[in-house]
Amino acid sequence: MTPTTPTEPVAPAEPESLVAGAPEIEPVDPVAPVEPAVPLTAEDISIPEGLQIPDEIRDDFLGIVNDGEMSPKDQAQALIELQARAAEQASNETSQQFLDQQQQWQDEVKGDAEIGGANFQATLGGIQRLVDQYGNDEFIGVMASTGAGNNVHVVKFFNAIAQKLNEGGPVSGAPANASESAASRMFPSMKG
Repeated sequence: MTPTTPTEPVAPAEPESLVAGAPEIEPVDPVAPVEPAVPLTAEDISIPEGLQIPDEIRDDFLGIVNDGEMSPKDQAQALIELQARAAEQASNETSQQFLDQQQQWQDEVKGDAEIGGANFQATLGGIQRLVDQYGNDEFIGVMASTGAGNNVHVVKFFNAIAQKLNEGGPVSGAPANASESAASRMFPSMKG
């Protein structure tokens, strides 16, 4: 038997990257502290030009995305609910703007020296006869739903046509004091 000579221990070879040129991945220390995420602020968000977001909605959004305690599912649900609230708020504001515009137009008509004031009822009566003779329910519906019938320029236009058509005498159609006249349907907010 031949005596064996002890050999030196061999160090394990470094693992080669599976992809040539790939960066080495450093092992993760499972007990290393995780740095807290830096919360988003209003300055971190770019709002498209012309879009205005109420501060309350913006702050609620930031509160949701910065809440590290919420699960992704809960964050998604909260964002959906926030969007629904923002859409409802925008709709209510648009509706109020429409109503305010209609009131402003009505006040302009009623205050106009030519068609309003003491002439207001005669103006509506002449327009009623015009609509009774030449209008239809679809036309009346369009005027009522768009509010165009409340605009001083539209009322003046119809009044001028009504006066030209009525110069020769009364135009056949419903009497001016009919309970549900075309004019009252076309200009529902202009009664009295």
